[in-house]
Amino acid sequence: DKPAYFAVGFKSEKANGKYRYVWLYKVRAKPITETYATKEGGTITRQTGEVEWTAIKRTHDGYYQAVADEGENGFTTVMGATFLATVYAPTVAGEIEITTQPVDIAIASGAGGTLTIVAEVDSGAPDAYQWYKATGKSYDGATASAYAGNDGAALTIPTDIADNSTHYFFCKLSNAGSRDVYSDIVSVIVADGE
Repeated sequence: DKPAYFAVGFKSEKANGKYRYVWLYKVRAKPITETYATKEGGTITRQTGEVEWTAIKRTHDGYYQAVADEGENGFTTVMGATFLATVYAPTVAGEIEITTQPVDIAIASGAGGTLTIVAEVDSGAPDAYQWYKATGKSYDGATASAYAGNDGAALTIPTDIADNSTHYFFCKLSNAGSRDVYSDIVSVIVADGE
């Protein structure tokens, strides 16, 4: 009922015989459309279903595609041979790269816990971290966390966090001269053990 988002990579031959390589980062497919035709005399015209994709910007970095043209800006056929093997991740000077995302955790009532993130900027660290408490698996409506470590690479989950519930968190990373980057939204499940 609700199709998942996925990345799509493809290449297309240009008029000059060289290829354009494209990655669409966040794509959702619409239901396949079907066309029908009546048989005309002894000829049957086969119909092929069509699928339409909609690409949107990724939430965490604002990118929606990567495009590279063979023979331009140093892009070679050798690079093209591997470009579609994995989703292309652009490298921009001064841009934040998350190398280790925070992960979901389950903790016992009164135990507390820690969420951590690892990121770098040109082999250094981002200028600022800010953890947020989300209302669910959505970045919308989140509020800055009041918990310890809310401005560092680790967020301390307090021992008095509400029992028998799931809490959601993410981290916003900032660096001078680059766009903000957002971590995955992770869940902290608190159970009282009864």
